[in-house]
Amino acid sequence: MKNTMIAAYVLLTLTLMGSAQADCVFPFYFMHIPWYYKIAASKSVRTKVVFTNNDVTFIWQQLPSDYIIKSETYDCEEMAEMNKFILKSFDDDGIMVYKCLEVIERSKSIMQFRESKSQATKSPSLCNPENLVLDPWLVVSYNNIESDNSPCPLNAGYNMKIADGNGNDHGCNFMDLPMRFESDCLAGEGMVLNFRKHECTSFLSTEILQKTICVTHWVQGSFMFTIVRKHESGDIWCLRFPSRRLGKNVKVELFTDIICPDDSPSNHNIKFFTLYLEKIVQMELCADEYSQCSRKPCMSYIRDQCHKSCGKCMVDEPLPICSFPRRFRGEWYLGSSQTENINISESVMQIGSIGHFKCVAFADSPPSKERIYTTISLFENGCRPRYTCLDLKRISPSVIGFSISQSFVWPLNDDRPGESICSKERFEPDDEPIGDRYRSFPNAAKPILPVSRSLVPTPCHLKSVHNYYAQIKSGTGCRGRMYQDCKNSSLIRMEFNRCRTQQEPLNFMCVATFKGRYWEKLLILVNLNNLYDSKCLAFTSLKPMEALMLHSSQCDMYAWSYYDSSIRSAYMHFQLEPKDETCMDIPFPTTTALPAISEANKMVDDTSLSDKKLPNPSLMRDGVPTPIYNIPSKSGDSKPSSKNTGGLNKGEVISDSENNAPRYLMSAYSLLVSLSVSVFVLIIRYGDEGF
Repeated sequence: MKNTMIAAYVLLTLTLMGSAQADCVFPFYFMHIPWYYKIAASKSVRTKVVFTNNDVTFIWQQLPSDYIIKSETYDCEEMAEMNKFILKSFDDDGIMVYKCLEVIERSKSIMQFRESKSQATKSPSLCNPENLVLDPWLVVSYNNIESDNSPCPLNAGYNMKIADGNGNDHGCNFMDLPMRFESDCLAGEGMVLNFRKHECTSFLSTEILQKTICVTHWVQGSFMFTIVRKHESGDIWCLRFPSRRLGKNVKVELFTDIICPDDSPSNHNIKFFTLYLEKIVQMELCADEYSQCSRKPCMSYIRDQCHKSCGKCMVDEPLPICSFPRRFRGEWYLGSSQTENINISESVMQIGSIGHFKCVAFADSPPSKERIYTTISLFENGCRPRYTCLDLKRISPSVIGFSISQSFVWPLNDDRPGESICSKERFEPDDEPIGDRYRSFPNAAKPILPVSRSLVPTPCHLKSVHNYYAQIKSGTGCRGRMYQDCKNSSLIRMEFNRCRTQQEPLNFMCVATFKGRYWEKLLILVNLNNLYDSKCLAFTSLKPMEALMLHSSQCDMYAWSYYDSSIRSAYMHFQLEPKDETCMDIPFPTTTALPAISEANKMVDDTSLSDKKLPNPSLMRDGVPTPIYNIPSKSGDSKPSSKNTGGLNKGEVISDSENNAPRYLMSAYSLLVSLSVSVFVLIIRYGDEGF
């Protein structure tokens, strides 16, 4: 019988593999949205790309009317690999021809094609790497572009000069006051081009201070390409940096046509500009913006540019340093999708990948009792100094919260600097899709939990036992029960009934209980099996039969409103059914006295913490970031790089961002293979049982 079963399995597998080769289907997320290709500002034609189940159509459109000039449809004949498709069509003579199309997904809104030449016979060799040529033109989904972003790959600042595609210098290159290029000096700032005057924007048709959001980046050949989107616009640019070590002087090409070539731009008849960047490191606040200041008369506008030469500041009178409260000092962590390590010393707060902030006291800085601090950030990477306000508050004995304001860039020309830096209007999130990832509204502090000290439990004040239906972020729905321990009111248990994605119960300790808005109750929970896993449990009297579980960093007054507006997603969304019981006994020994998290590795199995270790402090941004490359390999076509190919100077960092490797396409073939394995398991099981 068992031999019969094995023979049946082999036959089924061969059948499925044959079906997989015959059934060629494009990924679902390519379909139902338009993609655009060969977009050039100087040209009146663009190509629209439409994917259906098993064909792709290229439509040439006349602009601005979108009149269809012609179209070509290719049938998907065979999926050669998970991201390579053999297409068939008819040529101009009516002869059927075949070619291979490889799709490289740079992000959810950007892709590129690699294609083979067409030939009359179908052959798997069409998709061999040596037969595929990368098309430098990007394929763009404008439906997704405004919600797409990644950390910028470069953290540095430069003085900037510009030349057009013919090598002609921009007239503003000859100003004393240099134009500036800065990139993610503090996380979330994006790439910023400061042209200084309206007259200097004529080359590129931009704002004087042109902010951009980084969408994605990758390495191809000798270059690193970065896609940026202009602030409050769907317009995108491609910037081409050298992938090798970046020195004091860097040449960057900026392509306003949506193309990222790895050869000479003159080969493509496209519009581009060359940025000549020079790094000038500034570690002093009392300084001039340019060297000619000492020869300038100190008129009003000159004084704002030449603080040192015009006597607006005194080199030998630095700003007084202030101190953070002792009870706030130490190591902390921010529980988010990527755990951030935070260190607070006497006068410096280092916030993971965001940056470092040194406490300084202006004459009009907020009084220390308000726990609101004016800070400066100095950089060795060419970025200009930043002035930022930090708002710290205690949420519970174990938990504190922080808010970061929007920053002013040096020089600060303000008669009341402390008041301006810490104005309530400065506390606002970044533009979407970054939102409040780094900066937040006033009174919406991001909770952080201790690493270097013991946790102090607090009562959870859960009023009753709840049965629930939980919609889990993975898409699974599970039933279960939530209750507070009768003997120890700081403990909560969540049980799940035959839940595929959450088979084990979750046991939490409450370390903070507080109000978001007056109708909302927020609990910060720590997983007893993984002390780096902290969550927020949110209740609201407006929806008494519901609750949310989010990252603990999202435990603030916007927890519910941001979820309802789809700005934040919940880890779990509970539909509650309260029971008569107020508590139940958790069925295992527990203790309310937990050791410091720094000792957690001694008490928790290493495997449970393998993906929850806090970042190595040596890799944190402190104004002199550790050089890291973690982006696709220089071939750029298929595999992310596992090597450090950087060799950058200090302060020039290629961000650690897994989102920017080319994404590969889920195929019908892989699903069929999974199905065949499942069938094989069932066959063996029933074979052993003799049917």
